[in-house]
Amino acid sequence: VTAVGKGIFTPSGFPLPVPQTITQMVNWYKLIVDGNGTGIVLPDNFDENNFSVLDVKPNPANDEFSFNYFVPKSSNVVITLTDLVGKTVVKNVVSSDKGMNTQKLDVANFSNGIYFLTIENEGKKLTKKVTVSH
Repeated sequence: VTAVGKGIFTPSGFPLPVPQTITQMVNWYKLIVDGNGTGIVLPDNFDENNFSVLDVKPNPANDEFSFNYFVPKSSNVVITLTDLVGKTVVKNVVSSDKGMNTQKLDVANFSNGIYFLTIENEGKKLTKKVTVSH
């Protein structure tokens, strides 16, 4: 999705407004809209050439949580959820399309506590802390 628009930018020292496109004014923002119409605003330092995990929500989780991750090319991703003592409670391999992906994990039957979500793609591992609270 590409947002296109026009605005007026008036730099100091210029008496007349200078027309600028939105991309010239705010080219550091990116918005991805998924099929459900919800949007993900990417951080300023987002790099489309690197694997990244953007968010885990809700956190704390009650019945389930979801997370968004970006892969620079279509590939398999290993998703692992471990408890505080390092015991693996979930391990899935999922096929992911190039770009933004979303996964959900059901934690309705898990004990309350802190867990670690590790997502691995082509040798790179990223870990997020998730709290389960019923």
